[in-house]
Formats: sequence, structure tokens, C-alpha cells
Amino acid sequence: MRRSIYLLALATLTVSGAFAQGADDCANAQPISGLGPHPFDNTSATPTPGLSDCNGVPVYSDVWFRWTAPSTARVTVEACGLTSLATRAAVYQGTDCGNLVQLTCAASSCPSHTAVRFQAAAGEEYLIRFGSQTAGETGTGSFQLELAIPTLNPNNG
Repeated sequence: MRRSIYLLALATLTVSGAFAQGADDCANAQPISGLGPHPFDNTSATPTPGLSDCNGVPVYSDVWFRWTAPSTARVTVEACGLTSLATRAAVYQGTDCGNLVQLTCAASSCPSHTAVRFQAAAGEEYLIRFGSQTAGETGTGSFQLELAIPTLNPNNG
């Protein structure tokens, strides 16, 4: 009996972590924190209607995340080597879904996965929209959030 309860609890934890990562709409963007990899799953996501803002091209089957910058720095959001899906990503300043201010958007930069960069301010919130390059293609994977490390100039003592 005890073993059955343990296996049920383990299965519940495993399955709950495997469900969709990211919200299907901006208003319910999934909060994420910190750096490092964050899983995504856009297999049941739908495109955001009327939002074709990646150089006039939509992010198909998009999922949304809300992230607070831990420090002021240049930030990279990338999926290079972390998914087999050809991805596209956009980053927006703030969390006002009715007034989205796009900071960056890109697709296929390593070679079929996304890498975008933007300047973040400590404590500010950002919306990260992650999805597919091609209509009808979906999948799972992760994207990485990294802070750029400033280069030290040895001549500036």
C-alpha cells in the first residue's frame, strides 16, 4: 500500500511537470524567475489573434512567460540546442497585454532555433513570447535566459 501511494505521488509530480509550460495567452503569462533553462510546451497552444509583430510575421502556437530581471544587464533568451522545434521569440517591456512594447523578436539564429538579446533593468518585468516559426508545427524544449558578462578592459585599471 505504501509503495502504491509513493508511486502515485511520484507519477503526479512527474506528470504535472510535463504539462504545458507557458500560458496560451498574454494575460495569464506563466511567471518564471531566475536564469538558466525554462521548459516550454506549445503542443496545445494557439496563435495570439491579430499579433503579427515579428517583422510582420506571427509567432505561431505561442506560449507566454512573465520574467522579472534580477539585475540591470544585457539579457539573452535562446533555445539553441535545447529543442528540435524551429522557434521564434519576442520580448516585450512590462506586462500590459493591451499595450505591448516589443523590445526584440527573432527566428532561426543558431541555425533553426531562436536567440534574442535585450537590455533589462533590475526589478522590471518582461513578457517573453515563445513559439514556432511555421504554422502547425509544435513541440517541447527549453529556452535559456542568460545575463551578458561585461568585458573588463585591463587598460582602465
